[in-house]
Amino acid sequence: MAFLSYKSFINLIYPLKCQICNTALDYNTIDSICLDCRHDIEINLPPFCNKCGRPLQTGKYSCKNKHQNLSQIDRAWIVCSYQGVIRTLIHRLKYNNKLAVLNFIANLCCNFAEKFIALSEIDCITYVPLTRQKKMQRDFNQSELIARKIAKRFKMKILDNVLLKTKPTRPQVEVTGHERLSNLTGSFKVRKDNLVKDKNILIIDDVLTTGSTLNECAGCLKQAGACSVFALALAGGN
Repeated sequence: MAFLSYKSFINLIYPLKCQICNTALDYNTIDSICLDCRHDIEINLPPFCNKCGRPLQTGKYSCKNKHQNLSQIDRAWIVCSYQGVIRTLIHRLKYNNKLAVLNFIANLCCNFAEKFIALSEIDCITYVPLTRQKKMQRDFNQSELIARKIAKRFKMKILDNVLLKTKPTRPQVEVTGHERLSNLTGSFKVRKDNLVKDKNILIIDDVLTTGSTLNECAGCLKQAGACSVFALALAGGN
């Protein structure tokens, strides 16, 4: 009688299931996401808007957005459309502590960056911070975790705790128009200017909607002496 392997035995006792649809998975499945759910993720493909990174129709160089909330960002890229499976993954990571999805999410960002971003022109990588209280409540910062995975994959220098969020703000989805800008004004600062001076920096966030949060962070980095600030978001809306 053949003995079950350790992994097969564990899967028999604790069946592995897709983090999205709950379908039973083979224990060799990577990152606990089934093939059907993977195929439902809409990865953005070029051509991209040369400012906000949203996909364009062939022959265009910028999109219909006016980009007034991206004035401090030299260029942004968005990996996926913020809908369906990817939206569910982000919510489960942020609000349900489903760290099992982190590798899958980070690999999406890494694969996109490898194809479409000139990483050799970037000196270091950082991330949108949370307030100390918010990070303690959640136990992690999802943007930081993604940034660490990218930095490790491409052997890039990561700037830890260079950007600080100094005051709590309302979620951007709860405010509109000019309130989005005033909501964030003065809420970030750079810890040590010499760490960013004359550097080309890639800043990571999970979701880009209006871009106000990333723009405020980029403005702080440039005020501290950064040469260029680029942004990479896992997902973005229209």
